[in-house]
This record gives sequence, C-alpha cells and structure tokens, in this order.
Amino acid sequence: VVDTEQTLERVRVRVGRLKGPAGILPRDAVDVRIAQMLARVVVGCYNVVGQDLIVMPWLPDKLQPADITGRRQFWLTIHIPDDAQAGIYETAVKVIPRNAPATELTLEVTVPPFDLREPQFEYSVYYPVWLYDESMSDAFVEKYGPLTAELYLAECRNMVAHGCTNPNIYAGAEVNKDGSLDFTTLGRYLDVREQAGMGPGGPLYIFDGGNKIVSRDLTKEEWERNVEATREIVAWCQTRGYDEVYFMAGDELTGEALRAERDSFESIHEGGGKIYVACCQDFFGIVGDLLDCPVLLHPGRADDILTLESRNFLQSEEALAAYNPRQLLAPRIQELIKGVHDNGFKIFTYMDPVSGHAQPDMHRRHRGLGLWKTGIDGTMTWAYIHIRDKGGPKPNGSWVNVGGRRFVVRGPEGPVDTLGWEAYREGYDDARYLATLQDAIAKAGDRGRQAQQWLDSITVDADLDAWRWEMARQIELLQ
Repeated sequence: VVDTEQTLERVRVRVGRLKGPAGILPRDAVDVRIAQMLARVVVGCYNVVGQDLIVMPWLPDKLQPADITGRRQFWLTIHIPDDAQAGIYETAVKVIPRNAPATELTLEVTVPPFDLREPQFEYSVYYPVWLYDESMSDAFVEKYGPLTAELYLAECRNMVAHGCTNPNIYAGAEVNKDGSLDFTTLGRYLDVREQAGMGPGGPLYIFDGGNKIVSRDLTKEEWERNVEATREIVAWCQTRGYDEVYFMAGDELTGEALRAERDSFESIHEGGGKIYVACCQDFFGIVGDLLDCPVLLHPGRADDILTLESRNFLQSEEALAAYNPRQLLAPRIQELIKGVHDNGFKIFTYMDPVSGHAQPDMHRRHRGLGLWKTGIDGTMTWAYIHIRDKGGPKPNGSWVNVGGRRFVVRGPEGPVDTLGWEAYREGYDDARYLATLQDAIAKAGDRGRQAQQWLDSITVDADLDAWRWEMARQIELLQ
C-alpha cells in the first residue's frame, strides 16, 4: 500500500527477479497489478461503473506510470513454476515517483519442498453464459449477449487459473424437429472447456435439455421420453469422458412446487441421470431422497444484506455474522448435511455470499476451511459473472459487464479479476495444503499423531494465513 500526504507523480513499481541459493525464477514470476475501487475505471476505451474492489491490469504489457493521491493498493501475484527448486527467494520492490525519493521493499518468497495435492472438494460456480451461434435471433443476442468462443475460452482459462475447474453449463442436448437429440451445441461448450483445461473427467452440471423437468406428474409418454433421452445424453457424455451427468431442476423452488418435480426426478434417475439445483432448507423433507446434489442457499442469505455495498457490508456486524461459515454448523444444518450424506449424495453451498461482495477473507474462508469444518462437499455460488440483461455484449465482445454479482469484470478481450475472485483461489489453495497435510499424516503413521491433534483443534474462525503457514510447516516435518 502506498500512503502519501502529497501527490506522487508518475509513480512506477519495479520488481526485480526472485533469486536465492536454489536459483533464479523467471522474470515474469511476479505479476504487479493495481487494486482499486471500481468507481469509474477505464478498461481500454470502456467505462466501468460499480462498487467493487478489482485487481486492475493496465492493458499494455507493463504497468503504466500513474499519479497517487492519498492511498493506492498494489496487488502482487507470484507464479511459481512447477519445476522451481525449494528454498527462499528474494527481490527488491521499488516504488519510484517522479517527484519524490524512491522507496524500496523486500519481497521474500518461500518455495516449500513438496507439491500440493488436489483438494477433496469440488470447485464450481454458476456461469450463466451462452455461446454465440449465427442461428440465434437478434432478440436473444440483444437480451443475453452470447459470447464468442474466444471470450468463452479466455474466461474458462481464468477459472482454471483460480481453481474453479467445473462451472455449470447453461446448455444441454437440443431436440430436433423430428424429436432426435442434437449434441452439437453441448459439444461446442465441451470443446472450448477442454481446451482451457476443464476435463474430460468427473461430473457434468448441465441444463435439462432433451428431457422435461416440470412441477407436475408426467404423462406416460413424457416419462418414457425422459428415460430414453436421459440414457442417450448420459451415454453421449460418457463417450466424451464424463462419468456422471447432473441435470438442473427448477431453480430455488420450495414447498409444493418442489414436491411436484418428484416425478421428473424419478424418470431421470431411471435413465441413469442425476439432479442438482439451488434450494432452500426445506428440500430434504420433500425431495431429499431424490436430489443428488442440493446447492444449499446459505442460511444467512437476506436481500437487504445482499444489496449492501462492500464498505457497508464490512461495517455491518449483522452482515458479517450472517455469512460466517459458523452458520452452517448450526444443529439443524448439520443434521441436514448428515442426511444428504447418509443418502449417498453430496451437498454444495450457494450465495455464501454472492460473488459481488469484495470480502476476500469471507470468500477465502468459505472455499477452504469452511468447506472442511462444516462437512460441505463443494461450492457453486452465484456467479462467475451475472446473467446479462437487455443491452448486453454484442458477439464481437465490445462491451463490459457492470453487474454487482460477479467475480470478474468482463472486458472486450477477457476478464478482470476482483479481490473476491482472487480470494476464491486462496480458499482453493488452502484446501490443497489441507489435502497434502492429511495425506502426509496418513503416511506417517504414529509420527502423524501430533499433527492430527493440531489439525483437529482448528476452528472455522481460525486465522487463515497462520493456518496455512503451520500446515506447510507440519507437511515439511512429516516428509
């Protein structure tokens, strides 16, 4: 953070190469960006208006000089090559104004002598986006702003870089006029996703295209059609390398509207498919025996809190308490989670909080430590970027998303990260350290007993930086 009582003119931030006894890291290992309120920021030639904190890259290859009045935060991301040798690396970070003496800081990076395992949790997110197709009507393009394959690829790569390797897909099999199923569109999505590093492998979370999920009993013909369509869709997906297919049911339905979907759920189960959907706490007594992956609305969710600006959110004890992962430790929620697991199903969380809140600690806590301590299996919150309304981007990408419920700002050439999105990756990395430590404890036998006792003592409110540092230390000791 640069904090100044005078205006600093044409400030440059210069970072040297990270060096240590083990060697020298690449020149581009340190990525310097500027973090600022998204009040009226210029992205290329597009004005973006909002209330979030973002990690703002200047579009040229290098960070451009800028004046600083008051306070300005810079964000450093260190990319460690997979083949980097363990050890301590250092470099100078120089803040160089034109009208004042330079300030020099020391950046120290510790590369530990172990590789991180993948987390035991699933990392997804709601991703309401459509790939552009020339057959789409002008009205659809105007309302939903479908993406080009190039921009969709850029966003998928951005998700993979943050640990989100399986967002849901707002598409499914399509039905031709003769009733046959068409997998062309779904195949296009998977082609781009796989190019970005998402699969093949694991489950798919898609729309219900090709079958029917409705809040009423199905006719005999509809039931048979669902079973047949589901079997064909599952078989097609399995040939692509995806072992399970989850179909999205009616979003956030409760009570009798949810109960009336049971017939649809059963028909899809008979065809070998599974069901996922965002739901409230009443789901278990209604469809708990059929819902393979409930995406649970966080118990602290409230409209008046969701609409708070980030600064007001931080100053509200009510908001911070409402979205604490501790809410998921309440007896009624723990009983619900246990019931889902006893049925052989999994459970994700949703709106915990929504992505638009720039609360890095809260997002990080929910994506790592919170998942572990509460028994939740994965995360699928709303949203990587909010569903677009009328006036959205044209197929050439010449538009910037300005909605308040998104992890990124959509620019004409790709996404710009927010602090909440960077925190998503931090939670994912916490979970990787956790998985690595648990593996080391299991392999260490009796030597791992003390580390296990320490790990068991951790609470959901633990200091996240201290927790990760100690996990790294314990892993080194055990290995």
